[in-house]
Amino acid sequence: MHFSPDGRYLFAGQDYNLQIWDWQTETQLNHVSIPEYFDVSQDGTILLSYANTGQIQIWDGSALLPSQPVAVEPQDKQIVILGAIKRNQLLQNFPNPFNPETWIPFRLAAESDVTIHIYAPTGQLVRRLSPGIIPAGDYSSQSEAIYWDGRNQTGESVSSGIYLYTIDAGDFSATRKMLIRK
Repeated sequence: MHFSPDGRYLFAGQDYNLQIWDWQTETQLNHVSIPEYFDVSQDGTILLSYANTGQIQIWDGSALLPSQPVAVEPQDKQIVILGAIKRNQLLQNFPNPFNPETWIPFRLAAESDVTIHIYAPTGQLVRRLSPGIIPAGDYSSQSEAIYWDGRNQTGESVSSGIYLYTIDAGDFSATRKMLIRK
């Protein structure tokens, strides 16, 4: 047996079924049936039961109790729309290995000034691609990803080997490897 945090409700088990009692009015409450109940957290906020599959189910103890509506306002949180990009990402270029062209996909959580730097394994800058300010979104398809033709800043084809590409988008920076095979 366990009491709710405010001491008003009593969680009790009988024949492996959970009963919830209003301690003040000494009445049993109707609630969702929880068969095979076997434990309640010390503060009464989490209940555990066995499912027919043998797995353990976790229940929100406070959701089983009667309550008054409570207004909830997000504070210091960003409201997220389902399907929206939640974080910046630099994805693997494709194709990889490639000859002579490739696409560099990425995702942006917010509008950013984007720059791609391509480096030789020695750290020498080979090419700088600056598409400019790009709105938040998914740029992982060939039609939206950043295109690189396999040429350096002066227009010469680069040699076979491993290259690094880095994206800079606002405060976000990430690096990946790619391979040119000729």
